[in-house]
Amino acid sequence: MIALGDDIVLASDGYPFLEPTLDQSERALAELKASDPHLISRFPTTKGFEPGLDSFDDRAYLRFTVGPPEHTSVNACGERL
Repeated sequence: MIALGDDIVLASDGYPFLEPTLDQSERALAELKASDPHLISRFPTTKGFEPGLDSFDDRAYLRFTVGPPEHTSVNACGERL
């Protein structure tokens, strides 16, 4: 169950190891590239790192903290009260 104050991290499959921060996820990706550039042992996949590229796939990373909902009252015309 997700509660107020929880941190939520969502990422694409370009980040095989999802860490609490983008910097940590990037470091984990760099460590993987250094230790298994062909992606055949630690994180087996169908394609490895191509020479000159920073990743084997596109990457997206989103992190947010769950906060209380904002309640906005509006009148019949949609104007804020």
